[in-house]
Parts: sequence; C-alpha cells; structure tokens
Amino acid sequence: MQQLPPKLLLNGSDHFQLLLDKHIRKQSNKGNIGRLVIELEGTLDTNKLQNTLQEDTLIQWLSQIRLRKEGFFRFGVWTVDAKNKTLHFQIHSTTESQDPKSRRDAYDNIGQSPM
Repeated sequence: MQQLPPKLLLNGSDHFQLLLDKHIRKQSNKGNIGRLVIELEGTLDTNKLQNTLQEDTLIQWLSQIRLRKEGFFRFGVWTVDAKNKTLHFQIHSTTESQDPKSRRDAYDNIGQSPM
C-alpha cells in the first residue's frame, strides 16, 4: 500500500462542508454531522467488522486526520493527529419487519447518545 500523506490541502467539497458547519453552528450550536448507513441482508459479525476496520491502514489514517489552520492566510489543511488512535463504533440494527418510518427514525438517531 502506498504511503499516506501527513498533510492534505482542503478541496472544494471540504470548504463547502465547513461553510455548512459554520452556518449550522450559528443556528443551533450543533455542527454538521456525517453518517454512513449500510444495509445488509443476513447477519453481520460485528466483532470481525470492528477488528477489520481497526487493522486497516487507510481507516486508521482517516480516523486520525484533523482540520488545522496553517500559514499566513490561515488556509485549512487536514493533518494527521497520531495521538488520536481510538476508533469509535456504534452498531445499530433494524429489521425488515419494521415499517419504513421506524427504520428511517433509527437511521436519524445514529450517532446520537441514547436517552
């Protein structure tokens, strides 16, 4: 596998997401949230998935990049923060028997703390 860079300049999509985040924070004090939902048929070995992700170099690298402002004009760059080596997982499950609204509500709650 190729060497992953310690620093990356932000691209147009990054700048757009940061603008959205800034706007959302002004309105509600909550930032922009990214979520990934994968629907699978059958069962999933969550321990195997978690171990695979924790051992993957690219996933580790992605989990360690942080936004930093650098240079005279304070342009944003993604830099690796090697101190942050912990991946956080939340596994949620729905069933096909659930009605579409219940499944959508479950997806909307991904990443939120349980009550």
